[in-house]
Amino acid sequence: MDDVPSLIESYLAGARQGVAPGGLYVEGDVLYLDGWWQAAFRLATDAYLVQAEPPPSSTHAIELLQAGLVRRGLQTIPGEHPLVHAVTYAELSLTGVEWTLWASDAERGQTALTHRTAPETAPDVGWSASAPSVWDHPAAGDVSADFAASLQAVMPPSVVLAVGLDPERVAELEAVVPDCRVQAADLGGAVAACGVTVPHLVIADAATEDGRRFLLEFRAEACGRHVPVAAVADDAGVTGADVTLDAAVSPAAWGDQLRALLPEA
Repeated sequence: MDDVPSLIESYLAGARQGVAPGGLYVEGDVLYLDGWWQAAFRLATDAYLVQAEPPPSSTHAIELLQAGLVRRGLQTIPGEHPLVHAVTYAELSLTGVEWTLWASDAERGQTALTHRTAPETAPDVGWSASAPSVWDHPAAGDVSADFAASLQAVMPPSVVLAVGLDPERVAELEAVVPDCRVQAADLGGAVAACGVTVPHLVIADAATEDGRRFLLEFRAEACGRHVPVAAVADDAGVTGADVTLDAAVSPAAWGDQLRALLPEA
């Protein structure tokens, strides 16, 4: 559909929100596929990370994205880029995922990674193509030290995965747990989404048979055996859930129950 290339072009032009058919949407600096899979992350207007893993479903969106990057004069930057993992851990709470760095050249890509990893401590090297690379300075230390320092400097928020909930309820959840990043997923792709996102809490709509089936499937997966789960339902004691949230009230009333399940509690 025409909406898909239009959304990708808008994303590459700097858009921070937008929706297209097939679960393609933009939220902040992230381009999502299938409503949950992080296809790309914008480091800067001229530097991007594109996920190198196969997408969860057949789509032309990745090809359209790559073609758009090429039109903007960007290219893939080969080689090892350890700071990529610091960025994606801090910004997306993702680990163990491979990414491709896109930029006009290697120095520009490294500069964008450095600024995005720890902007309060990064050297002020600007954004010009002639800016010095952090690799030009031996005093900067080895990569492993940079990586560890970056993780300490930018601790990511806890991730709350809202499965099968209406957008209005997802928006209300953000106010209930303001120190967390709330991410929505549909019931169909939620188990896979949990494995990639590694949430700290899952809130699932268990008012339907599909929702309750998801809870059982999630608990059977390795990624779901130790993650607390809250089920939104009309009756108590939902199998697979740690607590049941009353579906008849607004998320504002769930605050105490949710906070008790989060790591900070």
